[in-house]
Amino acid sequence: MFDGNFRSKREVNLGSRGNRRRNQQKRSSNKQDLLRNAQELRKQRQQQQNREKAVRLIQRVARGWKARLWCLEYLLSREEVVAVSICLSLRKLLPSHSSSILQVLLRFSNNDSCPSVRRDNSANLEDKADSEWFSQERIVRFTLQCFTPILDSAECQALFSILENYMPILSIRNELFVDLVMCFKSWWHQPSSDESITATLFSWANKAREGLFETHSDALLGSVLLSARNDRVETLENAYSKWFLPLAASFDEDDKQSDDVILRATLKNLNGMEEEQNTLSNTLNFVTQSRDFIDPLPLVKFMSHMLTKESTSPLIVISSLLIRGDSLDFSVVPVPIESVYEESDHEEEADDVSKPDVKRQRPTSRYAKKDLLTVPKLDKLYQDRIEQLKNQCKADDGTKALALKVIDAPWLEWGLQLLEEATKSEAYVKLLALLLQASSSMRPTMKLGVFSKLSFSKRFMELLWRVVTLSSEYTPLIVFCELFSHYLVALSDLEFVRLHADDENAQALQARDIVNHLKNVLFDVYWSKPVLASEICPSNPNARILLSGTKVWNSLYERWNRLVRSPFCDESMWWFPHLASKDGDRAILPAREQQQEENQDDDSMNEENDSVDENSAEMRISEPDSLADSFSDPKMARVLTCIPQAIPFDRRVRLFSSLLKADKLLVSQQASHLQALMAMQGGEQNVWMDGTVREKVKIKRAELYSDSMSQLNALGKKLKHQVQVTFINQHGAEEAGIDGGGVFKEFLDDLIKDAFAARVEKSDSATPALFTVTPHQTLAVNMDVTENKEMLAHYEFLGRVLGKAVYESILVEPQFCLPFLNQLLAKQNSTEDLKNLDEEFYKNLIKLRTLGDQEIEALGLTFEMTIGSASAPRTIDLIPGGGTKAVNSRNVFKFIHLIAHHRLNILGSIQTRAFLRGFRDLIPASWVRLFSASELQKLISGDDSIHGISVGSLKQAMQYGGGYHPSQPFIQDFWSILEDEFTPEQQRKFLKFMTSCSRQPLLGFGSLEPAPAIQQIRLTDEEITENAKLPTSQTCFNLLKLPNYKNRDLLKKKLIDAIESGAGFELT
Repeated sequence: MFDGNFRSKREVNLGSRGNRRRNQQKRSSNKQDLLRNAQELRKQRQQQQNREKAVRLIQRVARGWKARLWCLEYLLSREEVVAVSICLSLRKLLPSHSSSILQVLLRFSNNDSCPSVRRDNSANLEDKADSEWFSQERIVRFTLQCFTPILDSAECQALFSILENYMPILSIRNELFVDLVMCFKSWWHQPSSDESITATLFSWANKAREGLFETHSDALLGSVLLSARNDRVETLENAYSKWFLPLAASFDEDDKQSDDVILRATLKNLNGMEEEQNTLSNTLNFVTQSRDFIDPLPLVKFMSHMLTKESTSPLIVISSLLIRGDSLDFSVVPVPIESVYEESDHEEEADDVSKPDVKRQRPTSRYAKKDLLTVPKLDKLYQDRIEQLKNQCKADDGTKALALKVIDAPWLEWGLQLLEEATKSEAYVKLLALLLQASSSMRPTMKLGVFSKLSFSKRFMELLWRVVTLSSEYTPLIVFCELFSHYLVALSDLEFVRLHADDENAQALQARDIVNHLKNVLFDVYWSKPVLASEICPSNPNARILLSGTKVWNSLYERWNRLVRSPFCDESMWWFPHLASKDGDRAILPAREQQQEENQDDDSMNEENDSVDENSAEMRISEPDSLADSFSDPKMARVLTCIPQAIPFDRRVRLFSSLLKADKLLVSQQASHLQALMAMQGGEQNVWMDGTVREKVKIKRAELYSDSMSQLNALGKKLKHQVQVTFINQHGAEEAGIDGGGVFKEFLDDLIKDAFAARVEKSDSATPALFTVTPHQTLAVNMDVTENKEMLAHYEFLGRVLGKAVYESILVEPQFCLPFLNQLLAKQNSTEDLKNLDEEFYKNLIKLRTLGDQEIEALGLTFEMTIGSASAPRTIDLIPGGGTKAVNSRNVFKFIHLIAHHRLNILGSIQTRAFLRGFRDLIPASWVRLFSASELQKLISGDDSIHGISVGSLKQAMQYGGGYHPSQPFIQDFWSILEDEFTPEQQRKFLKFMTSCSRQPLLGFGSLEPAPAIQQIRLTDEEITENAKLPTSQTCFNLLKLPNYKNRDLLKKKLIDAIESGAGFELT
């Protein structure tokens, strides 16, 4: 071949002596290879010809019914090897004949002149050279098939003598090797078999294996050896490397595509449940007993292959349940899966509510509510499927024992080796995912058994996270979420910040990376390609990551809220891309409202988030899932009911306001209908001039709390109506003024201050303090209050009052502790929440984790705690008989958890439930679950991170009248004084003076209705003096009446005098 270089004739034809010598050697080597190949081909052709001759011989002899009978009877009387071979082949052609294969072999063996290979008379049927090898092999194969331990001793000895005659000199082929190994299996697996025969068969099989040079011969013999009972396998030497590794390697090939009879026999040999479990059990014994290094990859691949087979499904189910901490009680009747679907949509027909077809194609345009159930219902559906698997599997003691071996394997050591390389980690991760399938849930993973070691191994979790980031599948992330969720349960906030929120440690597993990665995954399974109810099963990774990913994401979000002073990521990192955009505003609105909005003019676009589906709210408002049912888009219902943090806070506040607005409209319509009915009957009417219904109350300023409780508490849910307040002064006369809304806002603000903050300070009050102040200056339920009906009525009243403030979007002063806010959201408090109630107690309790055995025992702690006041303490048991159960290093974590649980979730729960009854009369529980605990506090009292008020926001929303304009120097002086010269406290007083509320609206001043305005009060020249009248306001209209003072100093003085003196409330 021309290579592009020109050479001389001499260079081309004449090489060096060294080149010629190498070429000669190469040609000689090629000739030798060709000669060997030709000899091998001739040998194969000769063997093939011999087989064909033997087959043709049998066919000739078998022609015709009479000929077959004659040959059979004639040849049985002779003892030639060929004759017996033909008789054995004819047995399948003559099944009705009295002689069986075993009888033919026994007659052949028991003959006095039993032939040997050296005395083979072929009865002149064919040439001896062609028939000898074929006849001997055929006799041996039939003998091996009949030779089993169930025969009596005489029959065993007769057949064994045939094998002794022919096995040593036969040339073993693949088919004969398979028969020999299967015969050895029947003796090896029989407990009472003859050990000498078993040993002889093994030696023949082992010798044949060495002579075959087949890839899978070791695997076939290994599958037989390792699938026996444990005491047999223990006698083998180097069993793992000599027999298991070849067996494990055979599973990398597809037996369906292979024509290798040995490979197919190997894989078929492990199809039985007993053989599979024995092989797995024996292999795990090698791993636990061996002190040498063992490469875990072959074992993990083998376990993955074995545990994914249908016959071993009970084993994987039991192992998974043991890891989850189940007691393996198989007598429980599973809950029908259809029951979950029956709750999905009450308006559908019964036939439509039944279990969807698993093979149903996913709709391309619109999803039905019964297909996109909320995540809590999907979690219930998943757990029901696990219970069904649990009750369907029939497990004996051997299966349970093997399951314990599986979960006790050195998973941590294997993971630290295999996760280093992505190519080796796939089988290991898939196996872990199988074993953790029962733990998948949206609830935190409390128990993981021995797998807890994986969760708390820093190196293991870092390697696993690296696999997650490199993989395009969900399986590694599922495993990570299950382990990391369990890890977070026991991790304190301080340790979390040090290990996962430290920017200086770039190599550590960073919480913000986990949040960002999970956000992208959850966006897919929640929004882009939502998981359907019919897809919920343990084998579906999309379903599992929906549950497990939600669990970890919510756990991290709760911790982010607790660490709000030092957050580990920006708030925007929690937002779904689509729902954080401008398009997201429309996405959170119900479809029916969107249609109404589309029919309106463009001028109303600024108000698109102020309403909600009225018809939906009217029908669903009292249902438990009212929040989800208020939306025709079930995808949004999923997000809002489970991961509301995916939507920005301000958009959720607007959504909450829309729900309130729709409910107010519904209440107003119902009240109007009732008033119309009463008017027809001549009853009293409470209809206001604008057509709304108002409840009238008269309150003595000197008895604000008692009068309010007696009148407002009696209203119950009617407190949703607008309330018209008339104050009674100290002389018993009604104060001048008409409540257009501003008086009530001031009344409610003063009432809540008195009911919450003031009552804590009054030690001489007839009613004991209902709330106490924590070291963080937040309010918590007073656990020392007597739990009687009268005291609970006070808590119920306070719940209604606070609910009314939220219902009317009135921001109030009380700051509640985080554990109490969690209870308002129906969430369980964790140990870390204790520091927000009593930080000193929390530090002392957590310190127990660091103490040694002797130090804990020296404290003399038991599983009991002292509660009550110092004057009347009492002791309660944390567990039955807790007073006699000592705390030690093994149960100290349980003791810490129980103490925190009783302090946060049990003590004061009766008072909290009473408070919630009143609060939920006005605000449904599902609505406040749109927010976290810190966000709920913002909803109650505004954003405390803003000192004073945002003057710029107020300036932008302000309207002007009476001749004022923002460009006038007087107005510019007004804003300069308010922003630069007023203290934050004075700014809040000014806001209260103008709007009757001292706190800035959550959605900004632009959300005030009506919009804030400044009206000019013109003063004459004689009036513009130091004694000029003060500014006034109409709080029901958010209107400031500001005189046109002559200079900046007088303007500032009059503003301060007005807000400090509390002037306002002109007649309207």
